[in-house]
Amino acid sequence: MSDHADRNPQDLSPAGHSAEPPFQLSPLLEGTLDIISRSGSRVRFLENFSRFLVDYLGCDAVALRIREINHYYRCRAVRNREVRFLYQTVPYTVAADGQRLPIAGEKPPFERLCRDVFLGQTKPGAGLVTARGSFYTGAETGDWPWMRQSEDGEDEHWSLTAYNSMALMRLKTPRQILGLIWVAHREPGRLNARVVDRLELAADIVASSLAHERTVAALRERVKELGCLYNIARAFSGRQGELADVLVPVAGMIAPAWRYPDIAASRIVVDGETFAPDGFGDGVSRMRAPLTVRGKDRGFVEVVYAEPRPERDEGPFLAEERALIDTLARQIGLALEEEESRREKERLHEQLLHADRLATVGKLTAGIAHEINEPLSAVLGFAGLVAKESALTDQGGATSSVFGRPPCMRARS
Repeated sequence: MSDHADRNPQDLSPAGHSAEPPFQLSPLLEGTLDIISRSGSRVRFLENFSRFLVDYLGCDAVALRIREINHYYRCRAVRNREVRFLYQTVPYTVAADGQRLPIAGEKPPFERLCRDVFLGQTKPGAGLVTARGSFYTGAETGDWPWMRQSEDGEDEHWSLTAYNSMALMRLKTPRQILGLIWVAHREPGRLNARVVDRLELAADIVASSLAHERTVAALRERVKELGCLYNIARAFSGRQGELADVLVPVAGMIAPAWRYPDIAASRIVVDGETFAPDGFGDGVSRMRAPLTVRGKDRGFVEVVYAEPRPERDEGPFLAEERALIDTLARQIGLALEEEESRREKERLHEQLLHADRLATVGKLTAGIAHEINEPLSAVLGFAGLVAKESALTDQGGATSSVFGRPPCMRARS
């Protein structure tokens, strides 16, 4: 088999099959970039990409097994009257060395074949093996055990019996192995070493495209998350009036930052009171983070999905979404704490004003008391003199007669 460097990268036409259209890299690259730009979710991307590969490669079926963190995607596009798309999320099979493999067990022959190709342990004998470890068949007399069963041993929609030529290759980038790609024809004898050599180059481009799509999707999610955090911070900082007045708009800003915003809804619950946009429902999946203010549980922030979605890191939710909702809960908790501090400050201010008013009233009262006390002291003094005069009068004598006369008569004397 010739090395990839020996080929013209723009011409991937398979030798010996002039009836088949040549493989051109430009349409593959352009079509892939277009699909990435218009596919919002991973499932939609895999569907569009699988359908595109069936048409681009001119084959009858294409299947992809794409590794994720806790599972792998298995999808297939089949050419019948139209290109039909099948999709599953499947748990990993853990090998003896602890490595997670994108296979459904190791008993079915085809799953063992997928394991060997993925690990680079394929050996000649059950078919033909390229220098890169890809496996292919195509001889008209080929009769392989895995071609007489369904891909998972049960589901007829994943059956392999209809295909007589196939190639199974790794999707590998310089940094990692992303999964496997399976290309099949119903007609026998459609594949040979040169055709598979071209398919391996196409598989490299597919792997690079998948890695690029992952990067674009991750950046898209991070942009949504940053936008959510910014909008909520701006809502809190620019609010007028009570905090409760902005909690409903803030709750409405959360759900659009999630992976499936079309089926997502969010709410904020504080002290048993719910703040949510119209139309919030319970949903089938939920992610919740507690609202803690000064060590006390005050409520929670919650995001729900109205419809089932494939399993990811935490149910259908991403690990990044867990980090986001925890950050939002802390941000809202800080806003509640600031609101409590503001109210406490206002209460203390009112208490100080009240104490100041009491002090002012006290000073006024003291002044009035002083003004009243001065004449009262004089009155009391004269009252004392009158009391003494009465005592002297009772004793008799000249002095008593003097005090007993009117002041005008006392003056004349």
